[in-house]
Amino acid sequence: MGTHEIYGLSASKPFKIEGREEAAINLRLRKKPPCCKTLLTGRILCGLRPVKGASILVMDKRKIPVCRAVSDEKGKYAVYGLKPGPYNAAASAKGYKASPIKKLYIRPCVNTRLSFSLKESFLFRNGTIYGTVREKESGRPLRGAACALKGKWPETYYTASTNSDGQYLFYGVRPGNYKLCSVLHGYRASCIEAAIAYNNQSLKVDIFLEKE
Repeated sequence: MGTHEIYGLSASKPFKIEGREEAAINLRLRKKPPCCKTLLTGRILCGLRPVKGASILVMDKRKIPVCRAVSDEKGKYAVYGLKPGPYNAAASAKGYKASPIKKLYIRPCVNTRLSFSLKESFLFRNGTIYGTVREKESGRPLRGAACALKGKWPETYYTASTNSDGQYLFYGVRPGNYKLCSVLHGYRASCIEAAIAYNNQSLKVDIFLEKE
């Protein structure tokens, strides 16, 4: 083992050397403590159920990302080799709300444990229907088109308007069969059948309007 792995240099006092002069500077080596491995571990849970594939983001004290880990089928994760010091961490997973950021401190030769509890997100529990409303003749996107999504239940009625790129979005849509309609002044209304078959499904449906 080289001495650079055991000892560290201490800074000398300021000194000045003129031309053709010599100076003797004595430096003291101070012994460095042995390098200890660090380990950050924990579990990601939703209630008592482990969350597989959750992303754990470790950030420094300025909240700049340092490293990332992924939970296994038991919701467990591990991060090795973090330098001792203060950190922030947060967990997220598809279909769940991101956790609040937690502060932690990594100490030399100590295993640190930090677990997270995630809650299911309503936005991802159901489906999403999105797409673009375009002019049929030219294919250009239509801004400000009114879109309506109607299901068989009274509460399953959604409305939206297209943005500057002709795009619309319905989220939190319950699984089921729907009629998707769009209309814009100067164009004929168009309706399309759409269906969300399962939770977390994303369905793209483009609509084309003809001029009157």
